[in-house]
Amino acid sequence: MTLETAEELTGAGFTVVAEKAFFYEEFFHSPTDLDTFLRQVPIFEDHDPVADRGPFDRYVASAVGSRGVRLARHWFLLHARRAA
Repeated sequence: MTLETAEELTGAGFTVVAEKAFFYEEFFHSPTDLDTFLRQVPIFEDHDPVADRGPFDRYVASAVGSRGVRLARHWFLLHARRAA
């Protein structure tokens, strides 16, 4: 996604000054909290709480720990400027 976005910005006349990708972990108090989060944010465009119940339950079983339900995240940052 970063490469495509950088190319779009360059094509629109911007210069990409910096790019950074980073990973972090987010923890949710309960499976219900994670499910609510997934319903509200566009992380998975095709998230269907009913159809995805089986995979969701398997994920929670593998990701639950003393800090809650872990969700590994991957973010990209782009800093671009347009010539004056």
